[in-house]
Amino acid sequence: MQHFKKIGSKIIWPGIEVMVLMIATAAVLLFYTFLCEKNDAIISYLAYIISTYTLIVVICRIIKIVKEAKRAVYANPYTNRFLTDVPYRIRISLYGSFIINLAYAFVKLVSCIVYHSVWFGTIAAYYMILCLIRALLVVYVGKNDFGKDKKYEYQIYRRCGILILVLNLALAGVVIQMVRAGRGYHYPGVLIYIAAMFTFYAVILAVFNLVKYRKYDSPAISAAKAINFMAAAVSILSLQTAMLAEFGGGFQFVKFMNSATGCIVCLLIFGTAFYMIANASYRLRMFD
Repeated sequence: MQHFKKIGSKIIWPGIEVMVLMIATAAVLLFYTFLCEKNDAIISYLAYIISTYTLIVVICRIIKIVKEAKRAVYANPYTNRFLTDVPYRIRISLYGSFIINLAYAFVKLVSCIVYHSVWFGTIAAYYMILCLIRALLVVYVGKNDFGKDKKYEYQIYRRCGILILVLNLALAGVVIQMVRAGRGYHYPGVLIYIAAMFTFYAVILAVFNLVKYRKYDSPAISAAKAINFMAAAVSILSLQTAMLAEFGGGFQFVKFMNSATGCIVCLLIFGTAFYMIANASYRLRMFD
């Protein structure tokens, strides 16, 4: 029995040299079959069999590597804490987001001054207000644990809601400028595809965090989730403007799509901010 297990193990997990040879052989045979338009049944069947076996072997190897990497990650005390300690992970995320937003706001502000652009100035104002909102949470989490002082957290939560309302005004200014002047975000070259991948990642992560962390009874965490969800919505808007600018459509179509998406995002953010303010005010009355 052990002998057969050993043989099976060698079949599923051959050496690296054998895997490289198999991948090269499968590629050559598939190239011959599909691109050279040869009707050789024997070669075709051989290509399918070898490529299927190679795919299975590669997948098994990837699964093994992922498992080993996962064990190594959890064995490290720093990465283990980041993956298992939710409040710690949220803190790190807030610090990183604040630094990135601050740098982006600074770049847009400099662009506004250098190019005398209202467009860059409006975007800079948006990211400055977003930095201020994140700064409120950064200062709080740097001194307190989540969920310990509910009254103060609800105060922070309400302040974030008020600032998000102000932020919505800046966003409305961006949308108006974008629609009236036909402006939008522009990503040179393949950067638009990277931006698209990042936007999808941000949206999925924001939704995932909303679901996963709903059990944590902390207004500060709720505020962080709301901000991430709002930023993801704005990322969708910016990606749409870039995609329309890159791949076209008539001016009226582009104007309609940007107007519609801009209005939806602004209304969504307004509703989020209104709920945060109303909910926090209601909860704070219970502490009086």
